Amino acid sequence: MTFSTKVKNEILNSNISLGNEISMLCGIILSAGSIVISNKQMSFNITTENYSLLLFVKKLINKMFPRAVVELPAQKKSSKQRVVLNVDAVSAQEILFDCGILNRDDFGRISISLVGDNHLIIEREAKLAYLAGTFLGGGSISIPQ
Repeated sequence: MTFSTKVKNEILNSNISLGNEISMLCGIILSAGSIVISNKQMSFNITTENYSLLLFVKKLINKMFPRAVVELPAQKKSSKQRVVLNVDAVSAQEILFDCGILNRDDFGRISISLVGDNHLIIEREAKLAYLAGTFLGGGSISIPQ
């Protein structure tokens, strides 16, 4: 197990301050997610080699969005195999709007933000949750020597 994996597992097993789950989820989506448009429906998925991260994301989504349909593949067979978590289109759009990744202007046009909504990172704890999410989704760290 790499040092990065150990640090990520430590974050996954820590308690997130109540109310900061959306900040962490936003960071994860922005760093490991992809917006998918299929059959005139917009959704997102998260792709990673870390199956524990997908279990964590599924738990976060189910806690904040109880009606969401989250598809998680069976346990992966090798440590290098990438796995994908899919979210149904209706729930995905609700999540993306709540994160501030999708925005609607006064004319109904939708735009995509590459950083999410500022209200998610106003307080210190929310900033830490957001940074932890971005690290979980796409970060790496080397062991200090």
